[in-house]
Amino acid sequence: NPCKVHGTPVAGLIASTGVGAYATTLGTAFGSKIVDMQMGCDGANLIGDPIAGFDWLASQNETIQVVNLSWGAGTGLIFEEIINRLTKLGIVVVVSAGNDNDNQNVEFTLMDPATAIGSIAVGAVTDALVPIGFSAMGPNSKYIVKPDIVAPGAGLTTLDANGGITYFTGTSGSAPLVSGAIATLISGLEDQNIPWNVGTIKEGLMRSVKAKN
Repeated sequence: NPCKVHGTPVAGLIASTGVGAYATTLGTAFGSKIVDMQMGCDGANLIGDPIAGFDWLASQNETIQVVNLSWGAGTGLIFEEIINRLTKLGIVVVVSAGNDNDNQNVEFTLMDPATAIGSIAVGAVTDALVPIGFSAMGPNSKYIVKPDIVAPGAGLTTLDANGGITYFTGTSGSAPLVSGAIATLISGLEDQNIPWNVGTIKEGLMRSVKAKN
């Protein structure tokens, strides 16, 4: 199914249990529960009604804590109000920065909804923490510094749609690594009865990252 070529590797980076032959695919929130919201599969455009999809996500805020959006749609602020709505409902929204920099080191190439102030926008770096040339750069159109954080984004070992293993490259892979880490953090906080909100998760994540000089 061509619709699963992108979504399956993304989900695997979050939730793969790494059992047996799949040991190298262990997700950053292995074994977590995944809810999928299909928004298109032609490789270029959103299909259907994404607004209705976000409305549904908002209605599930009692059970859905983290939303991963490994896609982009232009460089504006179309989704700003939608992302803000989800964060006010207590849902952490993690978004891939986009792959449109084309090794040009060009600002304002960040993709919407990574441009949204309330999102956690994730760029891509190598395992040595060197920025990858395709990873989109901010700031957004309001000159807010973006992306918020970076994560590995080249040759990531994950699941493929045919039940095998694949190697995934792009900010679409960087974002789910962060989403899974956040889900694991939230699980640990709740196990210890420690209160949290979207703001404390984002601030804590950004304060704890490793700086590269």
